[in-house]
Amino acid sequence: MMRVWCAISGHGFGHAGQTAPVLRQLARRRPDLVLHLTTAVPAELLRIRLDSPFTLDPGSRDVGVQQKDALTMDLSATLAALHALHDHWEARLAAEQQLMRRWRPDLVLANIPYLTLAAAQALAIPTVALASISWDVILERSCLPSLQQDSEEQKTFMTWLATMRDAYRRVDLALLPEPALPGMPFERTQRIPPITTLGSGQPQLLRRDMGWQPDDPRPVLLVTLGGIAASTLPLATLVAERRALWLVDYEAAALPVVDHVAPLRRIRQQWSFPDIIASVDGVVSKPGYGLSVDCVMHQKPLLYVRRGWFPDEEPICHWLSRYGRVHELSVEQFATGYWLAPLQQLLQQDATALPRPRLDGAEVACEALLGLL
Repeated sequence: MMRVWCAISGHGFGHAGQTAPVLRQLARRRPDLVLHLTTAVPAELLRIRLDSPFTLDPGSRDVGVQQKDALTMDLSATLAALHALHDHWEARLAAEQQLMRRWRPDLVLANIPYLTLAAAQALAIPTVALASISWDVILERSCLPSLQQDSEEQKTFMTWLATMRDAYRRVDLALLPEPALPGMPFERTQRIPPITTLGSGQPQLLRRDMGWQPDDPRPVLLVTLGGIAASTLPLATLVAERRALWLVDYEAAALPVVDHVAPLRRIRQQWSFPDIIASVDGVVSKPGYGLSVDCVMHQKPLLYVRRGWFPDEEPICHWLSRYGRVHELSVEQFATGYWLAPLQQLLQQDATALPRPRLDGAEVACEALLGLL
């Protein structure tokens, strides 16, 4: 029997999307796998992405970055959440250790809650970080410039970063899937290919499930800003643009009632995200890890708008420029909603002319986990 405790950050769905393919590979190689998940990611999403049983503790083990919406950081809320965690750090750590003693994991895998790693390290349980980012680097670069130099607030913030870095530095192994953020504090590392899942392309079935005619010649274009909901989208432009079928990740109640704009929510319970990506004609989004790698895997055109403050965007965008059919929108261009013309230009490009990266990161990560044990 192989008992794995896996903690997944609930900042959007990207951490779960990156971890699930590794856990699926592990379950195939080790049918005796017993899996326990600790995460704030919704259980229904985990069940879609995993094909083996698991137990779930739905509590969050880290803060990540609090956001006002999919593109905007909330600095005060992030600092407040960090205070709430670190003001009770010793009690939270002891509680996590007690749970681990009771469950007796053979291995703790984290993407990338440092509380979980610190608890396991204190109990001498082997720890592995699966990480294309680390929270200390993200928070230092996004929050620290806004704090007054040499203030008590800044000093407190630096002690939080030191706690994060200590847990990250002491992991037995850090698996860094490309395109990974440089400058992370892990000492024992293994760079691995990108992690993604091959989806099943069923464009006609997707159209039918969305209530569209399967033989409608218009392209199906997915608009999503990831696991953190969009608060505003240029819906009026999409309503006026009838030359495409728009599949929009937005609250269904807020969408106008027109036959060519439909909510992604309608199929989220039945369709996995890789299957959706494989079945649409193009995507409008931000350059998050999971969606970017999925678009390259399935050779789908991607229009993206940067958040501008999330440090991993630079390596992801550089990687996309090499392997993907992509076009960057400014914030102003994104706000107009005039996306069809650049998407059509991308659709005309020959995807087969681009170099293909290795995309077997899940298999490589699985081998590394089994080797560690």
